[in-house]
Amino acid sequence: MIRCLPPGKYRVYAQEHQFEMQECQLERPEMGTFQLPKELEEESEPESPHEITQEMIDVTLRDVIADELNMTAPAAASIQRRMFILTAEKLCEECVIANARVALLVTGEVPPCDPKEIVDKLIAIKNYDVAFDVCRHCDVSVCDLLCAVTLDSLSIDANPPDILPSWVQANQRRSEKTGSSNHWSVVRGLLAAAERLWPNDSRPLRAITRTFLAHGIPVPCWLDAEYAERDVGGYLRCLIEYGAISQGLKVAANCVDQETKKVKSTDSSVWLPLTAISDLISLGAKQKEEKLLSCLNEKLRTHFMRVEGFEKVAQLSH
Repeated sequence: MIRCLPPGKYRVYAQEHQFEMQECQLERPEMGTFQLPKELEEESEPESPHEITQEMIDVTLRDVIADELNMTAPAAASIQRRMFILTAEKLCEECVIANARVALLVTGEVPPCDPKEIVDKLIAIKNYDVAFDVCRHCDVSVCDLLCAVTLDSLSIDANPPDILPSWVQANQRRSEKTGSSNHWSVVRGLLAAAERLWPNDSRPLRAITRTFLAHGIPVPCWLDAEYAERDVGGYLRCLIEYGAISQGLKVAANCVDQETKKVKSTDSSVWLPLTAISDLISLGAKQKEEKLLSCLNEKLRTHFMRVEGFEKVAQLSH
């Protein structure tokens, strides 16, 4: 049954659908509709709803999966089966994000989806171990995390509580067991993990060092030795930036001494951060650090005399 068409419309409709017009008697029922021939009704039946629905589901699932994984959906193919290849790294990232969002449920708020926002929220509740996981697998900087845990540890030292805060016990996964539930073992453990993952990146060291210097607290021996060994030039720049000239002169003198010991021939590979050292000498003179300046200048003199000595020997041998 179709709705009543004006004169001539039936012929156009049939021609558009490639039907051959034939002589037929159409009855007009009381409801104002025409009865189409049986063959026309059969021909105009829609396709199987099962096939259409299956295709729609197939395409929809493809797009949804691609959107959730932030991937480009594969181009439509002639076959209905499509495959997504997920790497172990991608699956691990999704697992870490899911675990981190579950950890944030204690806040009573809907956890964010963006990795950087997740890290910020985890830092706020002092869940540093899980925050480090997100930084590691989702390409988020660990600097904010290290600054936060260092500041919390400095706060404990400034006002020692009778019982250590719960976050110290809750973040023992990477803790270096230098002491029973020591808050600094948490900091050092996170730093060591960062250095293993990114051995050529000194930003984690700089983040912790700046936290000390920004609060006028001397850099501890363990951090001083670690930073000087890995990136002495960056360490000196950091000390100059925060006006720790005395500490910088000591570090520079020790650096020159260590490099001098490496000079054993003209082919010896040595490196001195001369620009930073020159700036320290100028600033040290303004602050009248005469003893430290004298020590540094003496070590520099010894270093260059040793280098010059080997060069003269090499010239004479030729």
